[in-house]
Amino acid sequence: MSASPLVLYTLFGVQAWIVWLILAAAFLVLEASTVNLVSIWFVVGCLGALAVDLLGGGIWLQVLVMLILSGILLFVFLRLRPHLGLSGREVVPTNADRFIGQTGLVIEDIDPVAGRGQVRSLGQIWSAVSIDASRIPAGTLTVIVEIRGVHAVVRREEIVRQPAFHFPEQDRKQEEQQP
Repeated sequence: MSASPLVLYTLFGVQAWIVWLILAAAFLVLEASTVNLVSIWFVVGCLGALAVDLLGGGIWLQVLVMLILSGILLFVFLRLRPHLGLSGREVVPTNADRFIGQTGLVIEDIDPVAGRGQVRSLGQIWSAVSIDASRIPAGTLTVIVEIRGVHAVVRREEIVRQPAFHFPEQDRKQEEQQP
């Protein structure tokens, strides 16, 4: 009884295992040159196809193993990405984010029709638009609710005036006067 000889398949005139090794190395170089996970699943898929070739599997089986293995790894990664903190949806804070929630003074009327308006906040002047597309006259206090590009999106600040001093006996008098 003799063992059957190992059949090595060729792709593009080169032994298939060499092609899979070159492809795996190319995908690995691509992965190393990026900051995101881009092609690591193809590296593993190519190594799986290389193993199938060395075990005597045909070309179609090698390609099928490469595609299925790469697809499974990509699918698993996409499903686990949010749990690994790699969702890519987190907001990257910038220096402009410090203006959100800050009070600003309108120094040029905010006019949605003309598309003009400016607000000063923390010593800087921003082009401004109102959040509800209303006109806001100069001299009005606003709150910056969002930064869109180079525009501060503002709303009028609602000022609640309270007395400088609070006297409890005034509260009692007001409560007594109410029926």
